[in-house]
Amino acid sequence: MNFKKHILGLFMILIALIPIGAFALGGLYVTPLTENLHGAPGSQVTFMTSITNQSNVQLTAVIAFRDFYIDSNGNYSMTTFASYTHSCAPWITTPSTAPIVGAGQSIQVPFTITIPSNVSGEYFATILINNTAPNQTGSIIVGVNTAVLITLKIDNMPMTYQAQFKGVKLYSTNSDNLPANFPSGLKGSGIPYALEMNYTNTGNSVIGLDGQFRLVSDTLHQIVYATSLARQATLAFPGITRTIWIPINRIVPNGDYRVLLSANLGNGIMTSQSFSMKVTDQKISPFPFLSTDKYIINIPFQVPNAFLNANFNVQSLDYRISDVKFELVGMTQSYQGPVVEAPLNQSLFGNLKVYPNPLVVYPYASRNVVIAGKGPATVPASGEYYALLKLSESVSGGEATTTEIPIVLSVGKLTKSIALSDFKVTPDGSNVNISLNVQNTGNSMTYYAGEIFITDATDHAVNSSPAILSIGVLYSGATVHRTMTLPFKVLKGYTVRIVMYYFNDQTFKNTATVSTQQKIN
Repeated sequence: MNFKKHILGLFMILIALIPIGAFALGGLYVTPLTENLHGAPGSQVTFMTSITNQSNVQLTAVIAFRDFYIDSNGNYSMTTFASYTHSCAPWITTPSTAPIVGAGQSIQVPFTITIPSNVSGEYFATILINNTAPNQTGSIIVGVNTAVLITLKIDNMPMTYQAQFKGVKLYSTNSDNLPANFPSGLKGSGIPYALEMNYTNTGNSVIGLDGQFRLVSDTLHQIVYATSLARQATLAFPGITRTIWIPINRIVPNGDYRVLLSANLGNGIMTSQSFSMKVTDQKISPFPFLSTDKYIINIPFQVPNAFLNANFNVQSLDYRISDVKFELVGMTQSYQGPVVEAPLNQSLFGNLKVYPNPLVVYPYASRNVVIAGKGPATVPASGEYYALLKLSESVSGGEATTTEIPIVLSVGKLTKSIALSDFKVTPDGSNVNISLNVQNTGNSMTYYAGEIFITDATDHAVNSSPAILSIGVLYSGATVHRTMTLPFKVLKGYTVRIVMYYFNDQTFKNTATVSTQQKIN
């Protein structure tokens, strides 16, 4: 079983509220944070935990034992023991559950697990070591919990990897009648459907689904969707019924379906499942549902009159035949932010053609598209130049919709820089309105995002964490206007400051910053 790396974030659980008054500097340092143990039925297992008081005052290390498992929704849970059948928390003892640790002192705390004689498989627990610093005043107390994860494997007993599946159900992500445990990240995400699959771990060891998932339309006689499932994202602890949500980025028309699953539960134990499902009352858009594997097409300039080319894929996420027509136009970025059509620079892009054009994409199929042609006859100045590829998409014989993909011709050495201007802060009762212009002063596109800080007349923070100006893209030569309304009352003497980050791409590589601020007079 290899799930330890996915729960290391749980080991330091900081319950940090707003501190009032004095509290201990530092706290309790606990090591190790994991114990991977084993023992035979009827035996005892003993281990030691080191607790060091890093503060300058005496602390009491309050110790509690809790269950540990992943619940039905995939969340890590620490509860009181006796509620989970594969918890070893009730078996753990220690000489004192409230040892006193002097300032700067380290102690070794022994723990003993007494294993019952009639158990097998894997068992889990969490030891919570809590310290509440003394000398705190006020109604809010700052406390720190450190969690030590215990895994216990029973020796000389078989490990079983078994599951019972309970069917599947398909949901539209735009439905108003979604179950309470429906993932919030899928609501209105642009992914049209999510499939719910439930299975119960009926063995005595942690299992997961490491394998293949397929959605097959018996009506269309076609595989609608196929994907891989990962063990770490689908773990089920013994006795737990796990709910798995599988995003379906395909149009799923009304009809009869089979869901096919082939997966390794663990230790090479395979399961194959087939579920029948009927889809009804699905309202299908008159427009096709297509995707491309590139959202920006980059074409580097080499030498004058050189042959330029780039390619991308158009994939149908639709059960119908789709027609696509291509048109190359100019592009600029508006003051409001979106890219808009402009006259095409014929000397740079006039020879580029799209092949094939028009394009026919069959249901759930993918087609390769090539943009090619003779490049500029002379070397343009260093920088980026832009065009816009328009895809007019329609279901055969139906109404068309348009998708646009920027084309970037890059020449020579590229620079990135931005400037901020017209920064305005307008108090509005309990809110504050903020606006500014962001200008690309380099010669290539850049991504940017900002943090907004508000301080009062004594330079104390008004917002405990900075407000975030969402990420945007800024093309060379463009200036965009950004606005925000924040729920803070800003008074005379307050200062509002924005720090703008700009970077190469959405992975935040090579980040630089600029900033500006305004004081309310």
